Amino acid sequence: MPRPGLCFTALALVIGLLGACGGEGGGSGDETTVCYDCGECGIQAPVDPGTIFIADIGVDSKDDAAIKLQLQEGNCPGADQIDFRVIYAAGAVTVVPEPADDPIDVSKVTYNNSLYTWNDRDLTLATPGAGLTVELTFTDMGAALKVACTGVNREIKCTPL
Repeated sequence: MPRPGLCFTALALVIGLLGACGGEGGGSGDETTVCYDCGECGIQAPVDPGTIFIADIGVDSKDDAAIKLQLQEGNCPGADQIDFRVIYAAGAVTVVPEPADDPIDVSKVTYNNSLYTWNDRDLTLATPGAGLTVELTFTDMGAALKVACTGVNREIKCTPL
């Protein structure tokens, strides 16, 4: 039969390990959060520097198709992140730093089965999502343009495939 003191000690050890990341001294600082990853990013998993995330898809103030890309330069999501905009117009893409005073209107785009469709023009965008290289395939009135976007030296460059 187990000894009561041994069971209490084991239970105290398990509870102590589960609470090690919360509150004072590290982790998230939120007493209600159970921390399973006490790494450098708290409860978020680290990402590879150079990872590109797709943030917004819609149109800009000039009515061009616009995609906000976020280049993750640090190891933790959101830390050392640089925002860029891919503009699709007249069958070509341009990459510029994300303008702070020109938000993307996302209301003109719908998403269904990994395909973004502009409601006000014959344009779709297919993309597999985040990664060290993000492929964007624009189909405009039946003609397709496929580009690969990568993060290099704190910039995003998109090249035709």
